[in-house]
Amino acid sequence: MAAPPTTTSLAKPRIEHAAGILLMVAAMALFALMDLAIKLAAGRMAQPQVVFLLGLSGFFTFAALAVIRGERLLVREAAHPAVLGRNAVEIVGTSSMILALGTTPLTVVGAILQATPLAVMAGAAVFLGERVGWRRWTAATVGFAGVLVVLQPWRAGIAPGAAIAVLAMLCLSGRDLLNRQAPRALPTLVLAAHAMFAILAVGLVWSLAGPGRLLPADPPWGPIAMMVLVAPGAYFTITASVRAAPVSVVAPFRYTRLLFLAALGIVVLGEQVNAALILGSALIIGSGLYALARERRAAPALHSPGDAP
Repeated sequence: MAAPPTTTSLAKPRIEHAAGILLMVAAMALFALMDLAIKLAAGRMAQPQVVFLLGLSGFFTFAALAVIRGERLLVREAAHPAVLGRNAVEIVGTSSMILALGTTPLTVVGAILQATPLAVMAGAAVFLGERVGWRRWTAATVGFAGVLVVLQPWRAGIAPGAAIAVLAMLCLSGRDLLNRQAPRALPTLVLAAHAMFAILAVGLVWSLAGPGRLLPADPPWGPIAMMVLVAPGAYFTITASVRAAPVSVVAPFRYTRLLFLAALGIVVLGEQVNAALILGSALIIGSGLYALARERRAAPALHSPGDAP
């Protein structure tokens, strides 16, 4: 007969869950700071230059973490069609996000990007044949309605920057779907390093062919330093979070990114938060949390601890 669990054994998972949640919240704060840095840099630099710097910092972050873990960067699986497709949508998604952040309020971009998990769920049902019940389809419909509330196309049409943010959200959703098709033998950090190298290469060529230089004549060193320094901390912290606790425990706290973005937008940039943005964000987050809860009931172990942020 098995011995009953001790107080210590029961407390350990709670401590690990609490640590994972705190790390996830910290990661979302760092990602929000990275978004702010990108927005500030995009206002004073050409888009391809920002793409190059983001790819540079991201590549060295993921490559260093992979090497530390003893993982090889040059592997045959990196040429898999799903990996190459993931790299392509990562390039378009990252470039679109940078352009959207440079032209659209931080809070609006943040609210639209929160619909990514719902788009992934819908895409998995349509393209991968995953079973999604009517409750989760309803949640997805409500969430996408929330995106429309944020965009308010019935007022004066959809602003170009907001439309580009939607494109970024769809590309990031496609990236997550292709993650599921990538070879399981390919470690997550190596997968991410290859995607960042592709962004780095595109940003390099684009900068030299467009502006003709990798940095402007008067670089905004403050935003550049914040973007380069915060990105490794953000990715490291979110990796630590999903290793400290189950993804199903920490995933709902991804939505705190919107709260941090709203705070930064209001305090640092002087942005205005209107009722439509609050209502739309509530619909997106509420439906996302409900869909996540239903997903946990249907398949508790569905999430992979290596899901990219």
